[in-house]
Amino acid sequence: MSNYTKSTNFAVKDGLSAGTAAKRVRGTEIDDEYNAIAVAVATKANTNNTALTGVPTAPTASAGTNNTQIATTAFVTVAAAVMPTGSVLQVKAFYHDGIDDSSSSTHVFGGLTGTITPSSSSNKILVTMNVNCETVTAFGSVPFMVTAFRGSGSIGAAASGTNLAPANSSANGGWPYGAQADNVRGMAAYDPDGGSGSASSDATVSLSALDSPNSTSSVGYTVAAHRTTNSGTFRMGGRAAQSSMILMEIKG
Repeated sequence: MSNYTKSTNFAVKDGLSAGTAAKRVRGTEIDDEYNAIAVAVATKANTNNTALTGVPTAPTASAGTNNTQIATTAFVTVAAAVMPTGSVLQVKAFYHDGIDDSSSSTHVFGGLTGTITPSSSSNKILVTMNVNCETVTAFGSVPFMVTAFRGSGSIGAAASGTNLAPANSSANGGWPYGAQADNVRGMAAYDPDGGSGSASSDATVSLSALDSPNSTSSVGYTVAAHRTTNSGTFRMGGRAAQSSMILMEIKG
């Protein structure tokens, strides 16, 4: 945007003596003024459907204002600060429909991953995952355990970061809900035919954790899994099913 600045002072000409060259009003002077006005008008913001650029500013409304006035970042920051503990500040969703196979006996990352940036280091992140899992007959119907890590990496890489499985989980680091057929506690997919390997099977593993990353930087979360038998391959994904992750910032 530009402002209009007058280049010729026409009023001064009135005080000049008759016949003085500077007293004449020239067409080029008028033309220059109109051109400058045209440029200034064309580069100003419209009152309707304006797309502002740069860093536009506006007056900050007092706390609690509820009308059509523009809300500045300062107003939003104050409003967020007065929200009660436990308020949901933001929600992000992520999906993965790939097939991730592994034979690892220690946690490796799968393809379901997501990131979120907390607005305050005192806030928490509620992590929920619904992970499609498959035990495959050709692989020996290998049981495996699923968890979530605060951390990220490529599919199949050794999981690093913080395992969000609660502290009272088994030594295998799974999610402590119910028991598998092999009596290994953990949230996991396993062959419902009792390990006989007579058929491939699917299970949707649901898990959740309330994490405290203590950060205002981008935080990544990734699904991870490992087998619970001595050998064989397990699969996250498969059968065109989609796994999902929801990350919610909760005011602390």
